[in-house]
Amino acid sequence: MTNDLNRWSYNTAVAAIMELLNAASKVARSEEGIDKVTLDEALDVMATLLAPMTPHITAELWQERHPEGPGVHQLPWPVADPALVAEATVTMVVQVNGRVKARLSVVPTISEADATAAALADAAIVAALNGVTPTRVVARSPRLVNIVI
Repeated sequence: MTNDLNRWSYNTAVAAIMELLNAASKVARSEEGIDKVTLDEALDVMATLLAPMTPHITAELWQERHPEGPGVHQLPWPVADPALVAEATVTMVVQVNGRVKARLSVVPTISEADATAAALADAAIVAALNGVTPTRVVARSPRLVNIVI
């Protein structure tokens, strides 16, 4: 969001806020729901992020939500915590001759050698190879391993 605003790319900045709104709405509608504190924090962050692009409406919305205290334009810019959005695992697609044969959950920091080893050890891949030695293995960790026979 900060980079988008610095580049004057308001369209992608608004798209990022829409992604946050859609994610919060999806969780709110799910069976687990969303607790009020988390929803309030998400709405406050959205208002703060929208403030440079839509100063008048965000000031009005902020005043409605927070009649006491500083206005939205006096707040510090939100800072993202990368640890909160780090993925514990990612899905790695394994293909044999360009056709998807398996999907494996791997850590995002997996090396290409470890990704290749994990792919070749998977039962579905062993069955697909049927004893044939691959002529080439192309690994683009952590997302893809393509085995050519």
